[in-house]
Amino acid sequence: MQTLEQYINDKYEGNPTWFEQEVNQSDQMARVSSVLNNKDYLNMIHRVLNRKDFTFKGETFEVRKTIFQTVKSFINFFNGYILSNPISLGGNDEEMVKEFNTVYRKAKYHKLNFNLLDSLLKYGCAYEFVYYDGSNIKSKIINGEDGYPVYSEDTDEYIGFIESYTSASNNVTYYNVYWGDRVECWTNEGTYIHKVGQYTSFGLPIKYENIEIDKVESMLEDIKPIMDEFELFMSKFGDSIETNSINPILTQTGTMLEAPKGIDVNANGYVLNLEEGGEMKYVSAQLDLNSIKFYVHQLQQQLCDISCVPSILYGQGDVANISETSIKLLYGKSHSKANWYKYILEDGFEERHEIIKTILAKKGKKYSADSYIDITFNYNIPMSDKDVIENLSKQYQDGCIDKQTYIEKSPLTNDSQQVLARLGKEKVADNVQSVVSPEQGNQ
Repeated sequence: MQTLEQYINDKYEGNPTWFEQEVNQSDQMARVSSVLNNKDYLNMIHRVLNRKDFTFKGETFEVRKTIFQTVKSFINFFNGYILSNPISLGGNDEEMVKEFNTVYRKAKYHKLNFNLLDSLLKYGCAYEFVYYDGSNIKSKIINGEDGYPVYSEDTDEYIGFIESYTSASNNVTYYNVYWGDRVECWTNEGTYIHKVGQYTSFGLPIKYENIEIDKVESMLEDIKPIMDEFELFMSKFGDSIETNSINPILTQTGTMLEAPKGIDVNANGYVLNLEEGGEMKYVSAQLDLNSIKFYVHQLQQQLCDISCVPSILYGQGDVANISETSIKLLYGKSHSKANWYKYILEDGFEERHEIIKTILAKKGKKYSADSYIDITFNYNIPMSDKDVIENLSKQYQDGCIDKQTYIEKSPLTNDSQQVLARLGKEKVADNVQSVVSPEQGNQ
């Protein structure tokens, strides 16, 4: 496999500032451009804003440019569905699981996981760099538009990473080049690009990417065309109501027998004489409401189908008397889409755990090579807490699960480690009490 050093020598003839050219490669620029376009879209820069004004009744008519931020609701739905309940860590080494839970709590990894998923849904990619600051293990998220993965030319394997961004305050560009065992910091501040620092790292940044047909794509790519059509239609519909329905046009048929002279435009009460069969009336457009309702409904349905969000959440059905089985059916597509993102996150979390394990070993906390951390996602499926507890209780009574799993899965448990510790203390106290007789206790 081609190493990063070989890649630099083969493609850039060993140029020490090779990264400046790498970030301008066409494939890198295409991905960054897609991320920035999605950011613009979420910042309400939509295609409907390109509509042009027109002249109506001799005056400039400012057309509607109606924008719907429905995609944010879709993203928030999947964020909440997948990670509103934090992931649970388990494994075959209780001491390691306990240590990892401590690391997660100190580094606020549950909040970081939520932000990673948010970027993955919005932009199709996010990058995480795990590091040790001298006292705690932490991670930082590298934005999609700032990250540039480097792949070998022979096997297409991930061999390096560049973080590049330009400060808005001083217009200086900074480059952080990740080699796996170190990070080199460069900048173009001054007259030329120069190295300003270097520090040790425990691996390359972790990639979270949604790959669709060999390119990174976010869920916005499928939704934007439908939303563009919906916004354009609703904008034109609003304009048509104002111009053709509530602003009718005066229409005359036949000849006026005596044309009025000097009539004030604000006057009323005049009589106009028309020839026999003549007519003067205000004409307005007649809207085909059934066709409009059908078209809007189809657009809304397509939005829900493509996004895999249950249509019932957006008023496309009756929520009364829905059984647990019906809820599972309604959330079937959502569950499938959530599983796809779960697999992407799982791959990244497993890499994170290997790096954490390496850092802990450097600190003297070594674990067996066979020790592992299990990741369990707790989807936020609408379900009665009573039903969940009854199911857990039945499984526990049947011997299908242990007490720790019962506690971890219970919707009423916020901190499973704390509950287990308290139960352990209660068990010790009960054992002591059973050994001491009542007579001895009264002495």
